[in-house]
Amino acid sequence: MRLLAVLLVICRTVEAQQQAVPAEKSSADPFSLDLESLANLRVTTASKFDEKLSSAAGVMSVVTKDEMRRFGGLTLAQILERVAGLNLSTSYFPDRTIVSLRGNQTRGDSGHILFLINGRPVREVQQGGVMSDLLESFPLNVLEKIEVIKGPGSVLYGSNAYSGVVNLITQKSDAQRFHAKAAAGPGGTVTGSQEFALDRGAFNMVAAAQYRQFPQRSLLYRGSPGTTAPPQERASLANDGAGGFLNLNYKGLRFLSSYTMADVPTFAPISGTTRISRGFADLGYTRRVNSKWEMSVNATYTRTLVSAPYTPYVRGWSTDAVFEWTNLVTLSPNDHITIGTLYGYTTATQNYIAAPSRPLILDATRSIGAFYAQYEHTLPGDVKLIAGVQANKIGPIALDAVPRGGVVWNPTSTVTLKALYGEAFRAPSLLEIGLNHPFSQGNPNLRPEKVRTFDVQASYGGKRTQAALGYFHSTASRSIVQDFSRGYPLRYANLPAGATVQGVEAEAKRYVSRNWFLMGSLLAQTNRNGFGKDDIMPLPKFGAKAGISYLSESGIGMSFFDSYQGRSDAATRTLNPSAAPFHMLSSHFRFDITKRLPKSLEFAQRGNGLAFFIYGDNLTGRSIWLPDSSVGSSSAVNIPRDTLPFRVGRMIAFGLEFWRRPE
Repeated sequence: MRLLAVLLVICRTVEAQQQAVPAEKSSADPFSLDLESLANLRVTTASKFDEKLSSAAGVMSVVTKDEMRRFGGLTLAQILERVAGLNLSTSYFPDRTIVSLRGNQTRGDSGHILFLINGRPVREVQQGGVMSDLLESFPLNVLEKIEVIKGPGSVLYGSNAYSGVVNLITQKSDAQRFHAKAAAGPGGTVTGSQEFALDRGAFNMVAAAQYRQFPQRSLLYRGSPGTTAPPQERASLANDGAGGFLNLNYKGLRFLSSYTMADVPTFAPISGTTRISRGFADLGYTRRVNSKWEMSVNATYTRTLVSAPYTPYVRGWSTDAVFEWTNLVTLSPNDHITIGTLYGYTTATQNYIAAPSRPLILDATRSIGAFYAQYEHTLPGDVKLIAGVQANKIGPIALDAVPRGGVVWNPTSTVTLKALYGEAFRAPSLLEIGLNHPFSQGNPNLRPEKVRTFDVQASYGGKRTQAALGYFHSTASRSIVQDFSRGYPLRYANLPAGATVQGVEAEAKRYVSRNWFLMGSLLAQTNRNGFGKDDIMPLPKFGAKAGISYLSESGIGMSFFDSYQGRSDAATRTLNPSAAPFHMLSSHFRFDITKRLPKSLEFAQRGNGLAFFIYGDNLTGRSIWLPDSSVGSSSAVNIPRDTLPFRVGRMIAFGLEFWRRPE
């Protein structure tokens, strides 16, 4: 805290002494050095209104286009790994890659974070939050920025916006362009991606695709004793996938669609491969009724397949359909209301494919209805008051409501103080309610998980600098776990005791000049369940991240990023390597060949560009094992937790990049 206070003083002093660097206009080069004014970053996720980051009704981090260009990345997971307060973990089935915020991980999937694509929810409703396909295969070329809310978001976004919201915001088709990448590396690494945009006045389109095949690492895995699994086996980790994206706009009518697929390893208790694929579509219409009222209607549909031919031998489909009406009302420059209603309908089916007849072990449906409203009023002195609530009715579960409130104060143009309180929920998945597996049973009497979070944050936002320091305290109740205390078949249950996670988080970004960029963050958290047991979450109590980037006008870009994660004390077995502290070091080098070509060359004059790049991940080359997140809060009943492989060996990709932006 003292170090950040000193940093804030230094930043303000330097800001006063240095002349502001003017922002460059965008050029045909997608790597043009736009030095965006950090003080004027605008976001939409916290309130569904367009507003400055400093006045947003939430604790947020934003991954800008410039950051993605500088530090690179081949998957969405690699980009999100750099976000302050965000951790990646893994589970035995079915989520290979899991995202968690601020050390809160009581599930074996990403069900406590809601993912949005351009503000529309992308839920998986069978398991309750499987996201490996999206994190590993969503096309990166199409991203403009990523907005991350840290803390409850259920008032505006409903179920799964439990500990945070991640909004993937794509580029607009304001001009015709084409952008493609291809790369290959040792061990069979192959990746390719493309983005195409078309602008024809009232009609515009953006389309993108991505394919990846990463090395299939081989390792020694020790299974659970007392099962039919061999004591140890040589496991091969599948790691490939593909994704696509399409966005069409015509006079306020929008069609948005994506497809993501990933083959991921599972360990339950023997190793195998699970396929996850997801189709997402949204049809929306936005109309400005008058100068004070903008309304939109959306029909959103998501269909997800989870296929596990190995343990637990299941194949299932789920669908999530949502019809939503949202209204943004500006009563005055100081009064904003977000108000809406929605109706949703979900289905899930699952077959047990180990039996010759492939019996149906899950066939469930559920409807959801909700009404939400959030009011923001700005007092004299630039003090904003926030109040909101969502009332929801989920299937046979009784009507419930979650509130939020807070104060945002800007004592100066660069300093912001926030104090926020919010509640959120995650509805039990259809599998948790209705499953009839030989080894696992659902529970129709489950109630939604709940969390209450209090946040305070002090931040500084200048033209070249952002810095923030915050404290958070979250209390979860009714966590849904599998009850191991009665043996098999396991049965889902709400934990009788809650869990508390609290900690401090610091984040800073700094453009030293137009060429040099620095960023870093710290997270320290503690967690305890209602029985007084500490370290129940399978995540480290301390982590630090730092990156440095150099990008020159001559076309040379270099960056290094290190994510350090401390020891996790959650793993209680020693069958496999321990969850030791580790450094996840990545690097990105890029050389813009076009800038070295003669300006008279017709290739460059027509808006074409060509670049060479190298991206490296886990450069230390060590094998990283993490605690099995699938046990989650059931550690409250002393279930032993082993470790699972997370990253094995380094990965390096050498690639070429081509773009065309006709003037």
